[in-house]
Amino acid sequence: MPTFEQLLTAGLGPMETAVTQWTEMIGKLKTPLQDDAKAMKSKADKSTWKGENATVTKEFVTKTAKEFSDAVTEAESVRDLLKDAHGLFKSAQDDLKHAYENPPPGIVIYPNGVLSHRVHPDRRSEDSTEPVATEAQFEALRGKLEGILKRANEADELCAWGLRALIRNHPNDFGSTDFNGIADAKRARAEEKQQGENGREAAKLYARWEHLDEKERERLLTLAEQGKNSPAFSEQLMTNLSYRGRDQQEAVLLLASSLESGGRDGQLSGTDARLYKALSGSLATATGPDSSIGTPGGVTSAWTDKLITTARDGNGLPMRHPGAIGGGAATLKDLTDLMAADAGDKAYDPKDEKSSPYDKDKGDPVFSEAFLTEVGDTIRDWETDNDDAYDGVMKNWQGTQEDPMKGLLNAMSRNPSASTHYFDPNTTDNLKYFLEDREWPGGAVEDKMPDELKQTSARAELGAALEAGATGREPGSPLH
Repeated sequence: MPTFEQLLTAGLGPMETAVTQWTEMIGKLKTPLQDDAKAMKSKADKSTWKGENATVTKEFVTKTAKEFSDAVTEAESVRDLLKDAHGLFKSAQDDLKHAYENPPPGIVIYPNGVLSHRVHPDRRSEDSTEPVATEAQFEALRGKLEGILKRANEADELCAWGLRALIRNHPNDFGSTDFNGIADAKRARAEEKQQGENGREAAKLYARWEHLDEKERERLLTLAEQGKNSPAFSEQLMTNLSYRGRDQQEAVLLLASSLESGGRDGQLSGTDARLYKALSGSLATATGPDSSIGTPGGVTSAWTDKLITTARDGNGLPMRHPGAIGGGAATLKDLTDLMAADAGDKAYDPKDEKSSPYDKDKGDPVFSEAFLTEVGDTIRDWETDNDDAYDGVMKNWQGTQEDPMKGLLNAMSRNPSASTHYFDPNTTDNLKYFLEDREWPGGAVEDKMPDELKQTSARAELGAALEAGATGREPGSPLH
């Protein structure tokens, strides 16, 4: 909090100048830069140019146009925060100066904010006509001055919080957070605080999800579904989660496996499926670019790296331990199944003309490119380094369903840009690996499987991911 003297003597001119300079900057960003970027994107969208160069150029133009748009949004937000803060500081300073220059009768205010009797009662002459201030008047004045300082302090804190929020987790690009002033920052900070509290509450409820009563289960469902898109909620959920005596990353994997299998009774209820899908959404948000434990700046964090390596390597506990994680194919599948978020979805019926194999993916969460790529690279490295990676399912139909690549490729199909980059033959050999080199679990018998089972195989999900990468849209989505 600023001191009395700091606010009384603060020079607010530089802040006003900063507001003017940011306004000028916004004008330069909008014209001609943003206008030109929008025009380029419009032409690129309407063009019939095809081929490799067209794909690369269109993607670059789209990203560039978005960056200019985000730059304008960020600059306007900075300007509006500073403008509001300046106005609030000026108002508080004016009120403080007025109080300083016009104290109640009998009271003097020193430049450092100390209050005193104008003439101390012990030193008053008998014939003095100077008013004697009461203790109540002193308390009232102290409260008034403290209130003014608190107003200035709140403006300072909210402006600083808002400025940090604009660049948080965006070290290499512009964010799209939009603040129209201090009031927006205040609402956003309060919402972030509440979502963080909700995330911690949800973590406690998820920890005993199998034993919740109906009211608690409904509370968890409400928290999980309403908070899954909030970085604050998702971070707090993931970092405070404990299940079967294991914490954070291990708890996520154990909980995902338990929810997917229906818990103690082995029956996946509608509520269980919704809790599972909400957990998937929270994982997507927590491992995304707007999360400090996710992929800020397009780079996986230590938290996210540990989640993936734990799925690959396990936790080393004896398998009889309730918190044991074996790693390998089974746990990698637990992770990628959670990413696919298909548990409890209605199965595709090829005989139903209104049914689509992509119905199950509608509304499912979108994972970040950095996270998808890291998971894909980890599974590929693991399976190529292990000759017995899929022992037991390699030669039968179960392999087509137990393949951990299945869930990953499903999630990849919901992020077309990530799929385009992951399978780009000019920068990686992933396309060749999946089409030519990989030995698919169950691949030898897949042609003999029923059509409805083929639709749920890992190779069917590869087709969806490749379609997304080639067309730039999710399979089953409307053509533009």
